[in-house]
Amino acid sequence: MSDMSTIRKVLSLEQKLEVCRLVESFGLRLSTISGIYRSRLQLSAFMLHMNTSSCCSSQNWMKKASNSALDSAVYMWFFQKRALD
Repeated sequence: MSDMSTIRKVLSLEQKLEVCRLVESFGLRLSTISGIYRSRLQLSAFMLHMNTSSCCSSQNWMKKASNSALDSAVYMWFFQKRALD
């Protein structure tokens, strides 16, 4: 993040209005936008872990398993059973 803090990008008034229109079209508040932007690395890592974006297109939350070893075992079992069918 040190690179982002030293580089400033100036947006034109038209670009700023476009950002405002986009935010308003989703009906989001500034705190929501900031939260999404802060978690962008976790979002991309989660999507890569899920292998396909089609399974996550309607998903709203990223939830981590409390027992990751069990979660991995169930995940592998699921794919093995799915491959047999």
